[in-house]
Amino acid sequence: IGRFPTTVLCLVGTCGSMFLSLLSTSYTIFVILRFFQSFFRAGMTIAGYVLLMEIVSTQHQAEVGIWIQFGWSTGFITLPAIAWFVRDWFWFQLVLSLCFLPCAFAYLVVPESPRWLLIKGKKDKLEKLLIKAAAINHREIKEDIKNLEMFKSGIEEEEKKNQTLWEVLKIPKMRNRTFNMIYIW
Repeated sequence: IGRFPTTVLCLVGTCGSMFLSLLSTSYTIFVILRFFQSFFRAGMTIAGYVLLMEIVSTQHQAEVGIWIQFGWSTGFITLPAIAWFVRDWFWFQLVLSLCFLPCAFAYLVVPESPRWLLIKGKKDKLEKLLIKAAAINHREIKEDIKNLEMFKSGIEEEEKKNQTLWEVLKIPKMRNRTFNMIYIW
């Protein structure tokens, strides 16, 4: 269904389960709703991250990835302060639920992934998206951009490559990063 609809669907599921957990009358229902909240939040995070990495140019991907994590870190730091001032669990849960409301307006700003549109053959939507992106970035779109088959074949070849762990470990830079991440986590 696409990265953007998946992100929005998971956002709705997250917010829905958060607000329903406010109305839970038993611990069992609360835990079940928290499970669904975590499930949808994981989907929202993964699909949203992939979507943003496909929209952002490669030279800015590291910065965007850091800013995404900055939001989580800020949330973890402010959570104890919020809990200190909002002592009742109902109001605490409501405040945390309201923090997700600004995300509901993401559909006004974030487009579908151009890469996904290209792979799925939705050329009309892709062309409109590229023209809009070029206008926002004050760039001119080249006429040969309309020949999207060339780009599609390159992306399909890239996606067909099966990457194994051994192929990642063969590259010294990737090997170092992999072992650093394993150590950190």
